[in-house]
Amino acid sequence: TLKPVARISTSRRCSVPSVVRIPVGVIASIDPETRMIVLEDGSSWLAADEVELAGLAPGDTISVVYTDGTTTLTEVTRVE
Repeated sequence: TLKPVARISTSRRCSVPSVVRIPVGVIASIDPETRMIVLEDGSSWLAADEVELAGLAPGDTISVVYTDGTTTLTEVTRVE
């Protein structure tokens, strides 16, 4: 099971959600039509529209960034 390694937030007047980066996960399945990524640990994530999914495939090791409290990925990077 992956655990967050960093939480970044600001304490200014406006409320800004925390951002969490997960260092490594392995894609079990990916559906480009629904933008859903399922990792081998069983967690399911929805890739935001701006996240490029081309070139990602089951078995790829990835690092992800998401907004704390959501399952929407704002960044996905393949780890070689």
